Amino acid sequence: MGLEYLKQTYSVNSAMFGQDHSKTKQTKSAIELLQADFFLRQGIEQKCLGGNRVGPECRWVIFSRGIVNDDIITLKQKIQESILNKIVEATDNHGWTNEWGFLGNWGVKGYIQQDYLKEKLDKIDKMSNNNVELAQMLCFESMNLGIMKSEKKPYEVVESFTRENSELVKKISVEHPEFFVDGSIVEACVRAMSHDQAFESHIFKHVKYMGMEERRKQRNAM
Repeated sequence: MGLEYLKQTYSVNSAMFGQDHSKTKQTKSAIELLQADFFLRQGIEQKCLGGNRVGPECRWVIFSRGIVNDDIITLKQKIQESILNKIVEATDNHGWTNEWGFLGNWGVKGYIQQDYLKEKLDKIDKMSNNNVELAQMLCFESMNLGIMKSEKKPYEVVESFTRENSELVKKISVEHPEFFVDGSIVEACVRAMSHDQAFESHIFKHVKYMGMEERRKQRNAM
């Protein structure tokens, strides 16, 4: 997940300062230490309309930010290893749902269900059990980090999450829009609820990202 954060930082730095700035170059070097061939790889050529290129990928930086308080930081530390890191990997390896008989659901869905989270939080700290919804929000962020980390970019995972948890996604857009991670995730959520114009209006009202207007014009023209 550290590599994905570096890619986000590179995207922000290159957008703000340019690719020749020392901060951008420093971040690029850090990425290459973790993935030596990243900036040499050739991806599918795609237009970064309104966004910027990070290696072979296109990124649309989220500019909206919520308030990160001690509750979020503490809870994230408690569930990072046992839940959040596993969601990042499950996003790429198992998708939204992957039931293995008595072994349970190894997909992302298995990790974000309230009963599962309540049980996990109770084992970690009984006081944390009151933060199930906040834990689900952090799971949403980890899922999106997993999507952006994956070469496959499995947007269908967040689309499935959105269809099953549309009210929670709306709440995240207000309280922690940065949890969407990238503009392409925002668009995937809206795409999942294409039948609901009010949902689209709500999300685009609260989550702002690089190239937002250009990309919306392109979609409307299609």
